Amino acid sequence: AAFAQGNTRFGGLRILTGLRFEETRTSGSNFLRVSNATNNNQGALPVEQNAARARANFRQWRTQGTKYRNIFPGIHFAYAFGNNWQARASYNVSITRPSPVNLLPNIVPNEDAQTLSAGNPTLKPYTSDNFDVSVARYFAGIGQVSAGVFLKEITNYFRSFRGTVPAGADNGFNGEYAGWTITQNRNVGSARIRGIELNYQQQYTFLPGFWRGFGSFANYTYLETYGDFGALTGFTSKLPNLTPHSCNAGLTYA
Repeated sequence: AAFAQGNTRFGGLRILTGLRFEETRTSGSNFLRVSNATNNNQGALPVEQNAARARANFRQWRTQGTKYRNIFPGIHFAYAFGNNWQARASYNVSITRPSPVNLLPNIVPNEDAQTLSAGNPTLKPYTSDNFDVSVARYFAGIGQVSAGVFLKEITNYFRSFRGTVPAGADNGFNGEYAGWTITQNRNVGSARIRGIELNYQQQYTFLPGFWRGFGSFANYTYLETYGDFGALTGFTSKLPNLTPHSCNAGLTYA
């Protein structure tokens, strides 16, 4: 990775900008497990033969991986106006990489259900163009109240999909598992997340004695999500692990 950064000020306006370059290389290795009807027919065989047949399922050591390059620009504006008021606006590109376990070229078969859980060593991260605008009012003590809007445009989005293993020697599994159901993470289409954030936090330093150690906080976020996954599942208004409404509140003491 390499990056460059610069900042400047024009009166009450501060500008921070930068550019980052990254090259990432990933690889994963493990034995390829191939389910074989003969090997799985244990019956009442001696332990030695059962062990040999089990080992025969793990017939090939396989290494796979991928390489990708990314450029991440960013520019951030902060403008102070009035008494204790500040406005912010920013644009940047971020990256979300898949977890390492998803990059292993492994296969976990379930012979009874005829299903496969498979890794995807060629799985690439998704990137997001992020836009944020917010306004904050800072209190004389310690604290602030703020409101903001944001938009995230995601490309190369990945998620888990279920499909059917095709027939033929070139089906990716040496001709095995034809007709089985496979679950695997794949890169698909694009997604969009946009929303509103409200935030409040304050330390009650204006109170006397013991009471000045108290503080409180509260926040609320509203989200709208959208995904375009093409021929696989089409359009969706619900992305995994995201909820339209979320809020937090609490009392603190320092």
